[in-house]
Amino acid sequence: MEGGAREDMPVYLCSVCKFAITKKRGSHSIKCTNCQFWVHQTCSGLKVKDLQTASENFVCTSCGPITSQQDYTPSSMGTPACNEQSDLSRQISALSGSLTASLIEVQTKLEAKLDSIDLKNSAISDQLNKFERMVADLKRDNILIHERIDKMETDTSSRLEKVEQKLQQENALEKYRSLQAKVQDLEAYSRKCNLEITGIYEYPNEDLKEILPVIAQFCGVELSQGEILAVHRVDSFRIEAPRPIIVKLLKAETKRAIRNGSWKKRNINAQQIFPNMPQCPVYISDHLTPTMKKLRGMAKAQLSEWYLIKTQEGKVYAQPKADGGAERGANVPEGNLRWRPF
Repeated sequence: MEGGAREDMPVYLCSVCKFAITKKRGSHSIKCTNCQFWVHQTCSGLKVKDLQTASENFVCTSCGPITSQQDYTPSSMGTPACNEQSDLSRQISALSGSLTASLIEVQTKLEAKLDSIDLKNSAISDQLNKFERMVADLKRDNILIHERIDKMETDTSSRLEKVEQKLQQENALEKYRSLQAKVQDLEAYSRKCNLEITGIYEYPNEDLKEILPVIAQFCGVELSQGEILAVHRVDSFRIEAPRPIIVKLLKAETKRAIRNGSWKKRNINAQQIFPNMPQCPVYISDHLTPTMKKLRGMAKAQLSEWYLIKTQEGKVYAQPKADGGAERGANVPEGNLRWRPF
C-alpha cells in the first residue's frame, strides 16, 4: 500500500466524504487497511508528510473511532464488531463503486456533450465571423455602388445639360432656317410679277418701256406700257454680256404668258426680235432670288447633260432633252426634280 494518488490508480469514492478521488479532486489519498477504501488526505486527519508512514496500519473513521493513530494496532481487526462493520462497508463500497461508475459515465457523456457543444459553438462562431465579413464586404460594395451611382448621376446630368444646349442650338438653328425660308419666300413672292430678260443689247438713251412691248409681242402677248410698273437694268458678273433687264408687271398672268411664250419659241436670238441687233441668245425667265439662282446653277451643273432646266414660280423644274412634251417636273436618279428654296 502506498500513500498519495497514483496516475494509474482507479477512481473511488472517499469513505468519509463520499466524493470521488480523482486526479482533479486531490493529489494525495490513503487506503483504509480494514475496509480497503481510499480516503482523502484532508478527510483522514493526517498530514501529507505522514501518509507514507501511516499507510500500513491506517483505519478510516467509518470502520470505528480511534482516539489516536499511535494507539491503533492491526490486532483490532479480528474483533467481531469490526468484521460486521467490514461486511457492511464492503456492501457500501460495492454500491459506491457502481454509483461512481455511473457518475463517471454521466460525467463522460456530459463532457462529450460539452465538447460537441463547444464544437458547434466554434462552428457557429466561425459562421458568424464569416457572416460579419460578408456584411463588411457588402457595406464596402454598397459604398462603391453609391459612389458609382453618384458619378453616373453627375455624368448623366452633364450629358443632359449638353444635350439641352445642343437642342437649344438646334432649335435656334431651326428657327433661323425657318425665318430665313420665310424671308426668301417673301422675297420670291415680291418678285412673282417680275421677269428677267438677258441678251438684249444696251444702247445709249434707250427707252426700255418701248422695248418691252416688242419683246412681249414676239412671245405672243400684247403688252401696254401701263402694265409695266417698273423696268431697269442690273449689273451682271459677265462683263462682256449685256446687262439683264428686270421688269415688274402689273399682273402675274401677263408675266407667265410672256415667259411661257418664250419657252415655246426656244433658242430665241436678239436679231429675231430686233433685226438691227447683233445675234445673241435671249433668255426670258422669272426674276429669281439669289438663293434660287444658286439652286438653278446647281441643277444645271448636275443635270444639264440630260435635262432642260427651267424656273417657274420660285421653283426649279427639269425635263429630259429628248422629251418634247409639256413642261413638268421629272424624276431623276437622285430624287424629285422639283427643288424648293431652303
